[in-house]
Amino acid sequence: MKSYAVLHEWNVICEVCREKIKSSEAVQRWDGLIVSKHHEGCWEERHPLDIPRPPVRDDEPLPFTRPDKQINFSITNELVETHLVATFTFFDEFKNNLAKGAINLSSDSFKWALSNTAPDAANDATFSDITEISAGNGYTSGGHTLDNVTWTETSAGSGTWRFSADDEVCTASGGSIGPFRYVILYDDTAANDELVGYLDFGSALTLPDASTFTINISASGIFELD
Repeated sequence: MKSYAVLHEWNVICEVCREKIKSSEAVQRWDGLIVSKHHEGCWEERHPLDIPRPPVRDDEPLPFTRPDKQINFSITNELVETHLVATFTFFDEFKNNLAKGAINLSSDSFKWALSNTAPDAANDATFSDITEISAGNGYTSGGHTLDNVTWTETSAGSGTWRFSADDEVCTASGGSIGPFRYVILYDDTAANDELVGYLDFGSALTLPDASTFTINISASGIFELD
């Protein structure tokens, strides 16, 4: 480019194309280079993805979620009836045993058993892995058999199957039962008494003499599988 004079301006060298331009034609780019704002390829906007964005907080609550399966239970004596809620947790091996046919939810016999030792959901697989409370005063070793077990689809074509049974009642007689914190569900028909899941009451309970402990099974059953 030929040199020429413009009042109150000076010459600038574009740092991209190296051409000489007047100061009014120059602009500082986002990366600090002084470039021509008219030459194609010299001036460019910074790409939006080149700028780190701050993390976005998502405090918006979900419109609905599927809650953890909870089962109500109550302790009743002559003076007061106490209602509490426990969460049902599966043992990791349960679905594996179900897939292998070791557990048949529609025809096998199942039991609830009491324990005061925390189960290991990741590693416990059979009832022999469970530390049961001592038998006596109305509690039988091995636990209580579930009555009227059902394994049915919640509605035709839903693909959701529900395992349910009657409420389970245990009455202390001749002394107290416990302490216990966990109620273990296992398959009493399976060859090795394979475990299904357990209820955790959050703290140890002792059932006084003449008191009744009831596991109240709701309309949604003990658990559901999709």
